[in-house]
Amino acid sequence: MAEGGDQCTRVFFRKVASRRASKRIFKITDDDGQTRTTPGEIIREFVRFHRSLLGGEPSTQFINLMYLRPWANHIVTVEESQRLLRPVTKEDIKLVIFDIAEDKSPGPDGYSSGFYKAAWPVIGEEMTWAIMEFFSIGRLLRQFLMLRC
Repeated sequence: MAEGGDQCTRVFFRKVASRRASKRIFKITDDDGQTRTTPGEIIREFVRFHRSLLGGEPSTQFINLMYLRPWANHIVTVEESQRLLRPVTKEDIKLVIFDIAEDKSPGPDGYSSGFYKAAWPVIGEEMTWAIMEFFSIGRLLRQFLMLRC
């Protein structure tokens, strides 16, 4: 049996019908001033309008990079560009880790680089492998993600 406030009365159903009617779109006017009244026309006009907001066909614009030159403090040389494209080596990884100040944290786990340097004889090989794997496949291994706090 329904409790006092849970009864479905005519007042309740009228309220629901009124609310539905107030939220329904019965007609819409398009950009040409035409009034659309059928559900299909209304839907098509909504889709057309929102597609036009999103820009339609993607376009490619080229920027003359010489305009940015006055603000560039350093322009990457051909040599630097080639070094950036070469594979990462074990020596590169160790050099980067050991180049970080002792009290700085290289990652989200909170361990300082001093910890990594002190523990390098124990963890260096596995850590190097994990980092090289990241550069090889382009994503962090699940096991490595578990280390984050």
